[in-house]
Amino acid sequence: MMLTALDYGCLYHWYNDLTVIPTYPTLTEHMYPITPVELHEGWIVGEERIITKRSGLFGWGDRSRHEVHAYDENGRELKDFSAPQVQRGGANFSSLRLADGWAAVVTRF
Repeated sequence: MMLTALDYGCLYHWYNDLTVIPTYPTLTEHMYPITPVELHEGWIVGEERIITKRSGLFGWGDRSRHEVHAYDENGRELKDFSAPQVQRGGANFSSLRLADGWAAVVTRF
């Protein structure tokens, strides 16, 4: 459901469904807080973070630094995920290559 919500430019929120009890941290660990500024099919840009299930270059078009948290098709964080940092026109971006069913959160700091 977390990734299906992204298809519509929406965020997932836990509604206390006791039939689903995660046994490990999921995408929601890095999903909030967010102040949305752009909604797209498969990705959302917020002031604090970008949440995506799409591959591509992600950043805010400025020099801000950021870190990437990627999650596999089972919702587990990929601690060894590599997201090369790219500079274009003086702006910083992360290059994300996500497999089907994966997602990532780019967090500004």
